Amino acid sequence: MRAAIALILVTAGSAAAGNNEITLGSWNRALRSASADAVTDRGLAGGLLTYARALDVDVMPRLALWAEAGFAWAGTSGTMFETMNTDVGNLAFTVGGRARYLAYDHLAVSARLDIGTARTSLTLSQGGYSADDSGWGAVATGAVAVDLLAASWLGLRVELAYVKASAPSLSPHQSGDDGTLKLPMSDASFGHLDLSGPAFYLSLVSQF
Repeated sequence: MRAAIALILVTAGSAAAGNNEITLGSWNRALRSASADAVTDRGLAGGLLTYARALDVDVMPRLALWAEAGFAWAGTSGTMFETMNTDVGNLAFTVGGRARYLAYDHLAVSARLDIGTARTSLTLSQGGYSADDSGWGAVATGAVAVDLLAASWLGLRVELAYVKASAPSLSPHQSGDDGTLKLPMSDASFGHLDLSGPAFYLSLVSQF
């Protein structure tokens, strides 16, 4: 991430604000569903990289509309049944739009809506045993943000969002077995893992 931040600074250091935007940052999502609570008591934390392009639409002074595409990754860990270690991974690809209003020279506010697809993975391990599975589902995000601008082309974005994710059905299994997770005294599949919840984003934003 340090190398990417340095690249943004070098690329945009001599430029003024333009019609292109790159965002690099981190985020944390609180997991509120019963299925997520079953595998971890922690939030989902990770990073994001987005590219946005200003649309040639004249709505009102100081208001700009942006089309954006993003890639986000995250993970968390915990325990299940107090004895089994769990690891959850998430990769998301999204497209959407943002309305951004430059309230002052060093302050902008915005709102965005994104939709896309996300891959959720779950790994369970205990002793020398490990089982895993993954699945794809839809994801949608609504967010509001504040940009603190050090210059017209560089700023820090603080964003609050809610993410709604469809819950893929997961049945962790070892490679080559019949797809059933063998637990002490029982056989069980996990079911659906819902990673929806409120999220907080902190990002470096550069326009060029």
